[in-house]
Amino acid sequence: MRLRAGLLLGLASFILASPAHRALGGRSPYLRDWMLYRDVGVGLVQASFAVHDPDGHTTDIDRFTALKLPRAAGAPRWLTHISGETGLHRICSQLCAALGPGADLRVHARIATTAGWAELDHGEHNRCLPQPPHPLRPEATPRRLHD
Repeated sequence: MRLRAGLLLGLASFILASPAHRALGGRSPYLRDWMLYRDVGVGLVQASFAVHDPDGHTTDIDRFTALKLPRAAGAPRWLTHISGETGLHRICSQLCAALGPGADLRVHARIATTAGWAELDHGEHNRCLPQPPHPLRPEATPRRLHD
């Protein structure tokens, strides 16, 4: 009976002391960082699309309507949850094809990173034209288990 009580007391003290140890700045190879919900949403892109007319007017467009695809449950996942810069590029390519030749598509987009939101595009460039290469954002991909 004393052995069970001792094990229970030892386990309870470990459960209570290990988060406090980490919160106070302690580092140990035996205690991992808190991982639950750490990278939820990292890499998701929030974007708004607009068509720029030759006379200078900008008209917001809905990506679902422009691609003639249903909203909500009927829409493909790549369209409802834009994942990373490659996902944004895919949607821009689809929109440019749907809008026709000579379209001037502008995008205001930001990506969720481990440090917060980071701007991807300010709507300054026509996304239907070839784009220069962008540097990869390592903070925009979810971390591995032991990073």
